[in-house]
Amino acid sequence: MIRKNFKKWNLFLLAGLFILSCFFVSPEKLGGDSENIFFRFPFIRYFALDKFLYLTTILILSAYLMETRVLSYLTYPVLRFCKTRKGLMYGLVFVSYSIALFFGTSISLYFTLPLTTITLGREEDSPFLFIHCFCLQILAAELGSILLPYTSLSEFYLFLQFKYSLPDYFRISFLFFVFSILFLLPYVFHFRKEENKALSPEITERLENSYTALKEEDSTSRHLFLLPFCFFSFLLLCSCMQIIPIMPCFILLLLYSLLFRRQIFVRMDYFLFAFIFLIFLIRGNLLTLYTIPELLTEYIQGHEASHSLILSQIFTRLPASIVLADLTTKGRQLIIASILSAIHPLALNYSGVIAYSMLKHREHKKVFILHYLFLHMQMLLLFVFLAFFTGNL
Repeated sequence: MIRKNFKKWNLFLLAGLFILSCFFVSPEKLGGDSENIFFRFPFIRYFALDKFLYLTTILILSAYLMETRVLSYLTYPVLRFCKTRKGLMYGLVFVSYSIALFFGTSISLYFTLPLTTITLGREEDSPFLFIHCFCLQILAAELGSILLPYTSLSEFYLFLQFKYSLPDYFRISFLFFVFSILFLLPYVFHFRKEENKALSPEITERLENSYTALKEEDSTSRHLFLLPFCFFSFLLLCSCMQIIPIMPCFILLLLYSLLFRRQIFVRMDYFLFAFIFLIFLIRGNLLTLYTIPELLTEYIQGHEASHSLILSQIFTRLPASIVLADLTTKGRQLIIASILSAIHPLALNYSGVIAYSMLKHREHKKVFILHYLFLHMQMLLLFVFLAFFTGNL
């Protein structure tokens, strides 16, 4: 219910802002010199179609990924070797980090948090270990998506906007990626609140049965979505490297999905699609206004990272990244602000909403909230110090 209300009010708010922005478009810029009447509307004329197609392609590929069994094949062979409760916690945190490293925070949390609930969450007399594991998985998923640009939509947009190459992006993200591992390890291995015990036979049997079911699965069904996912992911990578344009890649993916794999559209996150679409429309109107772009440019000038971080807490990081990218040339600072915003405990990040909605009816809810805030605040302070030490704040 919380997630549904969060989505609904977000879309209502963005739709209201878009309609409101249409009344403040500068008349001089509204007329334009275009012969086509549709391109006289700023939200159409300044719509960043290529970047929108990149983000939409990622959404469709995410739906393909969720239809494959790739995540299960990556997870259960690891977890079946866990024999103790702490061992299971180590495995779950490792899996959360690894999935986020290649596929992003949202996919990692959607897959691993329910798995934690039905395994470690079913163990008796270990509520604090479960809460600690749950919070660490959220943190690990947020930190794991730092290295690669396509695992976060806001950083991927900035990667495209400022035309970075992959080596250029790695020069920004690699230091934070390395320190994220170093900062995370002490939280994982230093837990003394509860005694380590063997897993119950029910949980061990559940993990073993899940692994056995994977091995006995028909090999033909495995490739129905896996092969298209790999092929179109390769095309997307080629497009990011400017080898092929994104338009034919997107059209080919869309046609193939409509003709042969229509069931993936059931898996698509239409809230996120509508969210991105409305942000791009609002961006087109904002570019024609006088006051708001000037105020934002003056506000972030010289303090791009720190002030962008503040704006990301108010408007969330994807809208902030899309709007601010047109007002400055310092993409490095905007990417760092997006990274810091991902682990800010008070930001309106979707990961926090997912976690709270899953634990709101469980015992020790207040302990979870305090532990979540404590871990994220500590990690944020460490990252802020790292950004300051490297001269990015």
